[in-house]
Amino acid sequence: MAAQVVLNFHDLILVSGQDLPDVLKNKIQAGAGRFVSEPPLSPVSPPEPDILLTPMTRAPELDTFSRHMNHVYGFCQVMFEGKPGICFLRRARPELCLYFSSPATLVMAFQPDTQSPDLVWAILLFACHLMAQLKNMLLCHGSVVVKQGRAIVFSGHHGVGKTPVLLHFLKNGWSYLSDDKFFLSCGQVFLMQSHIAVNHYHFQILPWLSRYAAPKKQLVLPQAVRQGLGRLATRIWPGGVPVRVYCLLHPGTRIDLETNPFDTGIVSRAVPTLWVMLQHTGTALPDIELLDTKTGLDRLASIQQMFFSLRSDLENCLLFYSERHPLPVKDLLAQNLPQDLAFSLASVPDSSRLDRFYRTILDACP
Repeated sequence: MAAQVVLNFHDLILVSGQDLPDVLKNKIQAGAGRFVSEPPLSPVSPPEPDILLTPMTRAPELDTFSRHMNHVYGFCQVMFEGKPGICFLRRARPELCLYFSSPATLVMAFQPDTQSPDLVWAILLFACHLMAQLKNMLLCHGSVVVKQGRAIVFSGHHGVGKTPVLLHFLKNGWSYLSDDKFFLSCGQVFLMQSHIAVNHYHFQILPWLSRYAAPKKQLVLPQAVRQGLGRLATRIWPGGVPVRVYCLLHPGTRIDLETNPFDTGIVSRAVPTLWVMLQHTGTALPDIELLDTKTGLDRLASIQQMFFSLRSDLENCLLFYSERHPLPVKDLLAQNLPQDLAFSLASVPDSSRLDRFYRTILDACP
């Protein structure tokens, strides 16, 4: 059964989905449920979407070069609907095509009988990241907590320890805004997803966490095996490891914040007062260093580029055929961050020192 949905992130990014199969609609609903709605019945024409999800009426033709490019990058360049675009394959068949139908709209054309909702959702997140930049804002990587009008952002490379820090703040009465991704626009941060992905080891290092969520029973492979399989997976899928494979290598539990397990609630938007960049130094005691604005912007831009580097080849290939090009990440940060925002660099503590780290961050918060 096909459906039509609208995905509207705070009027920042508008996604329109036409004739979506249930498997795809359910995936989008699970990923960004509070922003998904049925299209309005009003006769007024809706605004032009930033991203249009629509079924393919025909598949693009693939030549030898396209298949070679797919082997190298995990995607290939094709001509589709008279426009140059990017194509993802599934079992050698075109499964998803991306192209700019106009400078303002990025089209994602999928196979009507698609069995790859994880791929479509992953590329939709990439599309939101790209279109945000083209609209002079950012989709950022990091955790955000809010209390009494103060918002603190925690950023750092993948696996540095943002989630344990976020969970500790939620335990201490702070409200949730982000665990992984959020929008930054005009001096404010905006909610994107209302759930936390907790890995199995979080329950081991944070014993109290089981009071708020039950760990999902699943097979956990030894770390050495997961690391080896992870290296192999990146060679098989150079364009990005499929979500199901990633979840096998990094098993975890999803905590739905809509159920308010921490009794603090969700905040949709806030003005950040402190941006903390986390680093692992191997020291026993938590340490924090205030940064000037220039240094803070430089380090924050590096974190942003590091997180989204997996899709940099895809982004550059798409932009090559686009009439629009985004500003550098550092310029976008400077344009959208509050002028009085404080930056700091902090060492991530082990779980036994999270209380001290918590007090240190509060002392540094304006």
